[in-house]
Amino acid sequence: MHDAVINGYRLVTPFSTAGGGQCQWALAERGGVVYFLKRFLAPRYPVSGSPGSNETKRRKHEQCEAFEEHHIALMDALQHRCGTGGNLVVTRDFFREGTAYYKVTDRVEPEHLSPDDVAALPHEQRLLLFKTITHSVSILHDANIVHGDLKPDNVLTKATAAGYFVTKLIDFDDSFFGMAPPTPGAFVGDPVYLAPEIAHYTAEPEGAVDPRMLTVKADVFALGLLFVAYTLGSAAFGEFPEHGAQYAHEFTLNARPIPLAWDRLPSPLGALVRRMVSARPDDRPATREVLAALKAKPDDRRAPSRLRGTLVAGSREATPSSPALRGTLLRTPR
Repeated sequence: MHDAVINGYRLVTPFSTAGGGQCQWALAERGGVVYFLKRFLAPRYPVSGSPGSNETKRRKHEQCEAFEEHHIALMDALQHRCGTGGNLVVTRDFFREGTAYYKVTDRVEPEHLSPDDVAALPHEQRLLLFKTITHSVSILHDANIVHGDLKPDNVLTKATAAGYFVTKLIDFDDSFFGMAPPTPGAFVGDPVYLAPEIAHYTAEPEGAVDPRMLTVKADVFALGLLFVAYTLGSAAFGEFPEHGAQYAHEFTLNARPIPLAWDRLPSPLGALVRRMVSARPDDRPATREVLAALKAKPDDRRAPSRLRGTLVAGSREATPSSPALRGTLLRTPR
């Protein structure tokens, strides 16, 4: 099967389900370039001869059309913002062959640093990782896109030629446009990094919570927790159960402070994270504010309207919905 060709992509590895969730993945070559090829296990497009009644096929057609529209809209919103090799690993191609949908992204060969590995890095190196992941998230937010599943598994680390580490943000399968989330039952985000407003939305029946509450600020909450995990390591949230809850969002939903080890965070970073994990989305800084704080020198003084407090120092900076397209090929790489 390695020589199989799918819409012009020649498989160079077999499909694997390892770490794929509701997808399978493989490496595939086209035009001399090796890409990451993802095959979705659902939805399945009803072709001629597919089982089911006419009503079942009609519902599947509608589901597939919505799936196409969503992925194409996300791709269109980001294509002009991200070049090849950037730190935001966006979709390069999206198409259907037979009953299955496929997505193509640039291939990334990460260093596989765990939160404990990142926590062991020098402060300046860790700060560079914070900058690159925040910059990637800010690109999404400039397009009003919520990543929806920020967690270490979706933040790959990559070594630069100069020996520094930067991040590669992946997996936009759960992304959505701000104020237009999927139905409550469609969310599959990691509860460890889940924002309280998303947790509230998903816990209630459809229509019970205003979907307009779900904005890009949900990612800021998750990003703040990522900073904590990358600073304190894998045990960062281990003491939560002793305080009566398992996840950070449970404390905020019950109007309780999140019992993080604040005294173990550098004071400038701790002050920034406290704002990022505020219970109310409006109280959280925008990602552009977070990035400005990470870039600021210790002696920077901001106007009162800007992010307040002593900012985190760093010495080095990392260099409208489209209609679903009918037919097999939905988009081709540029």
